[in-house]
Amino acid sequence: MRKYGRWLTILLATLAFFAGVSHIKAESLPAEKEMTAATASSASGKILVIDEKHIYPGMTGAYQNGYTPAIEKGKARLVLPLICAGTAEPDAKEITVSLAFSGESGKVFLGTNYQKKLKEETVRVNGEDCKVYLFDTEVTLKSGSSAGTYAVTVQAEYKSAEKAETQSFTMYVTIPESVPETLPANPSESASKPSSEPGTSGSDDPKNPSASSEPDPSDPSATSPDESDPANPSSDDPGSSDPMASGDDLSGGDFSGDSGGTAETKPDAAPRILVETCEISPQEYRAGDRVDVRLVLRNTSKKKMLRNIRLTFTSNTGEVLPVDAAPDRYIERMSVGGSTEEILKLTIMETAAAVSQPITLSMEYEDNDGTAYTSTEVIYLTLTTETDLRLDSPVVPVSMEAMTGQEITMNLFNVGTAKVKNVMCSIEMDGIVPKGSTFVGDVDPNETKQAVIGIVVGDLTYNRPEQTEKYGTTRGTITVTYEDEKGNIYTQSVDISSEIVKPEGTPDETEDVKYESQWWVSIVVGLILIQAMVGFVILQKKRHKM
Repeated sequence: MRKYGRWLTILLATLAFFAGVSHIKAESLPAEKEMTAATASSASGKILVIDEKHIYPGMTGAYQNGYTPAIEKGKARLVLPLICAGTAEPDAKEITVSLAFSGESGKVFLGTNYQKKLKEETVRVNGEDCKVYLFDTEVTLKSGSSAGTYAVTVQAEYKSAEKAETQSFTMYVTIPESVPETLPANPSESASKPSSEPGTSGSDDPKNPSASSEPDPSDPSATSPDESDPANPSSDDPGSSDPMASGDDLSGGDFSGDSGGTAETKPDAAPRILVETCEISPQEYRAGDRVDVRLVLRNTSKKKMLRNIRLTFTSNTGEVLPVDAAPDRYIERMSVGGSTEEILKLTIMETAAAVSQPITLSMEYEDNDGTAYTSTEVIYLTLTTETDLRLDSPVVPVSMEAMTGQEITMNLFNVGTAKVKNVMCSIEMDGIVPKGSTFVGDVDPNETKQAVIGIVVGDLTYNRPEQTEKYGTTRGTITVTYEDEKGNIYTQSVDISSEIVKPEGTPDETEDVKYESQWWVSIVVGLILIQAMVGFVILQKKRHKM
């Protein structure tokens, strides 16, 4: 009996082993590999932009309205407010700003070290606290510089995420009139200082009676040859008191009454026409619109009347045209210090891409002596931009085999008038694992770019344990995010679908069920064998008793 019990124990252990192996095999079928989405890649971009809507101290207007630096006493005051476009910002919130002059600008501005280190500061403007890197400096004009508009490059250097970055911004400085040549040191000394030599005709200053000596009637040299009094500005000496004899212009202003002598006289500045008022109607305009530009022109001369004035305007970009074919205007005359009003009717072309449209006004005119002059002014039309990014239908495979890599492509069209910046695409879809967000970058107006989204195809049970079917139709969404030039963020989405199919060579689900259920068969067979062994033992015992 003990012998049979040992065989029975061995049999039961064998059956239990096979049942455990079958259970292990069923539980250790090839599992789906765990797949995680890569983090979105971020390209190193430029993070500083100009604050276009606020007017900071020292500014005559906002950048969006065509700010131009003020000119005073031979210096141009440049104000450039820089703000962070998004969440990124310079390390230590510090930047280094410098100026660069090239071409014609190098002939106008005095080159020196204008470099400044700027910290981010909070400035209250129009009742609003603005965090800004405020660059404010004065640039000296060289003597003899010609009137015109000159470009100045402002360079900002900083570190962001331990990486050195440099951004450049261009400012335009308009010099309204030519800068006179530098005068000799103390130019008034020779005109006002009395001569130490007796009998010199320039020794008396008619504007300063205390500086002249009383004439001696007994001294012949104290009386002019025509018996006139040299101290009397109403003298008949044609060389001293007659302004017409001296060549002075009496069309306007005051006559000083200085007599001849050795005094040096500063020449009158050339008469100039200045744009005193510039109003644009309507206040907001876009490419394709018509605008009226109302100009008030003033003769700044205090002595000279102007005549035969020809006004010509030129679009610097060629994207602004006159409504009437003739771009010229004719003005017969402008009185001393007088003004006149002109209205320009303009059309902005549909294809205009530049946001700021500079228009140069060229003026040709004469004074009352027939001397010809020319001058220029620049006005700016700042277009209202539209951000309009269109999404094409994504190209998605009709069917995708599980456990393979695939690509989904989509075209992006910028049909607006503003640049679209930092375009990124992401995907969410059942059974799909994206390789990471796709960075497209900037899209200029009228430009098309293609987004290529890489994915790994799993099955419908990925991250969805309640899903019973592995293969079939899957649906999802592609999301596109982007920014406008002011840093505002926009989002668009498009729905997609496809079919996930079983990889080639994968056994059917029915076969898997049979394979998984073999351990139940093993138990049934084991019970039958146990029953047979017990019957065999009982039969042998009965025979032995007999």
